[in-house]
Amino acid sequence: ATGDPSDGLYSAVWILVTIAFCGLSAGLGGATNGWELGLYAPLFSHAVQWLVCTLHAFPYQTEVYYDLTGSITYALLAVGTLSITAGRTRSVHARQLVATAFVLVWCTRLGSFLFQRIRRDSKDGRFDSLKPYFVAFFGTWNIQGAWCFLTGLAVWAANARDPAEQPAFGWLDGVGVCVWCVGFGIEVVADRQKAAWRALPSSKGRYIDVGLWRYSRHPNYFGEWLLWTGQFVLCASAFGSGDATGAFVGAGF
Repeated sequence: ATGDPSDGLYSAVWILVTIAFCGLSAGLGGATNGWELGLYAPLFSHAVQWLVCTLHAFPYQTEVYYDLTGSITYALLAVGTLSITAGRTRSVHARQLVATAFVLVWCTRLGSFLFQRIRRDSKDGRFDSLKPYFVAFFGTWNIQGAWCFLTGLAVWAANARDPAEQPAFGWLDGVGVCVWCVGFGIEVVADRQKAAWRALPSSKGRYIDVGLWRYSRHPNYFGEWLLWTGQFVLCASAFGSGDATGAFVGAGF
């Protein structure tokens, strides 16, 4: 596969990848929240990426709004899933409010940080070989749709549960909150340290090896993994004993 649009194998691979990620989102959404309610959120998550890619990113050959679109998708999924349950039950659970607030704080911080960075740099070189070919570029946006849905699945699933059927906010929720705070702190500090490092003329062509980056190759990714683990712990109590599929599939991701 050469990346030439005339290369059938290149196009076929990206089409299969796109279908696979759509299937993964739909399958886990259905397994977690049922085949009716569980398909709304993944469809929305993917559709936002499809629209932005088709109507703006590909025609203008730009990835400037890639990360910002992902962050907005997280925010809309968080508020949307909570609002649907609140409208149906006329109530919300403290766990749902905290988990939703955490998503909004995280995606606002990271989305604005990444958008400022790409506005300064004007481009992300990782997309250079993909942008000219619609199937490949569309595929990368579609992967983001799956990523947004799957990483936040514990929150979307907890938000979809009836508040009256969830146990009170307890010690396990407290553990989740603490883990999230530690992860969020690590990600913020790591991002700021790298941004400061990149601004130094002496750092050009060198890999950052100061601060948290002295101990980990990607401390920002570790912080993000940790905060989503905290969300998993926080949301785990929303799944009842008779909902093993949701507890394993939803919270686990």
